[in-house]
Amino acid sequence: MPEKISMYPQKPSALIIVDMQERLVAAMQKDEISATIKKCEILLSSCAILGVPAIFTEQYPKGLGCTVPELKKYLPSSGLLCEKSAFSCFGSQEFAGKIREMKLSSIIITGIETHVCVQQTAFDALSEGLSVFIPYDAVSSRKDNDKQCALRLMSSAGITVTGAESLLFSLLKDSAHPHFREISKLLK
Repeated sequence: MPEKISMYPQKPSALIIVDMQERLVAAMQKDEISATIKKCEILLSSCAILGVPAIFTEQYPKGLGCTVPELKKYLPSSGLLCEKSAFSCFGSQEFAGKIREMKLSSIIITGIETHVCVQQTAFDALSEGLSVFIPYDAVSSRKDNDKQCALRLMSSAGITVTGAESLLFSLLKDSAHPHFREISKLLK
């Protein structure tokens, strides 16, 4: 666990999009996953504007499909894609190596499922000494009870659970930020 946990993402940071794949997305509750995808799109757009890189993961894409088109369109310009079989993204040598190579201070984790891959990745990130941020409105599980339990567990472990909008404003820090208006428009 990091010695000092920051309540705000510190640079350098990265946005992690965990397993937002066709077959997994189809198994989620329709209304919630639509909102989750929208929040991920806002985070991806905003992070691209702010120069925060994105890393996408896909769990066994041969069986679970590729990242959904709504999010995959952000991949060529702002991200890296890592395939994995382990539930934690850190189980992928490519992912873990990229995180270490980037010398990050914090990561923002989004995706599915909250109580499995997101949670295990968050705990492994803490073990790596990173500050971890989970936007509760940009993660999903098939069952809301699983999601809520995972968010409480992660929060009790020192992971910052917040909303996507709050997270973006904490990255901006000030309305005088040169990208404030641009990102504010994305949030409306």
